[in-house]
Parts: sequence; C-alpha cells; structure tokens
Amino acid sequence: MSRISAFIGDTRMPGGSAESIKRDYDLDVTMYEDGTFQVEGAKEDVDAYLEDYGIFVDEDDYEEL
Repeated sequence: MSRISAFIGDTRMPGGSAESIKRDYDLDVTMYEDGTFQVEGAKEDVDAYLEDYGIFVDEDDYEEL
C-alpha cells in the first residue's frame, strides 16, 4: 500500500480537528505554527480526504513516501 503526504496551505482546517481527520480518514496530521498542516497516510485515504473537502494541492506539496 502506497503512503503519501500532502501539505495543506489552508488555515481553516477542513475536516475538523486533527483527531477527527484521524478518526474519519485514518490520516496522521502535522500542524504548523502558521495554521497550515500536513496529512499523511494511504494514498486512497489522502485522496478521499482531499476530494471530500475540495482541497487542491500543488504537485510540489504532494509526496510519495
């Protein structure tokens, strides 16, 4: 299973708290001081999260681990 990470440059935190994103999508969330965050997990889970919330990430912010 492929794991990826995606940097989310949206300080509104779509999907709720880090705990709710973990619970709903099984993604690990890293919060940054400026309010942006990164999600990491299985490719299909990251893709589902991004699609559900209409989040677009630049190719540079999407990384296979």
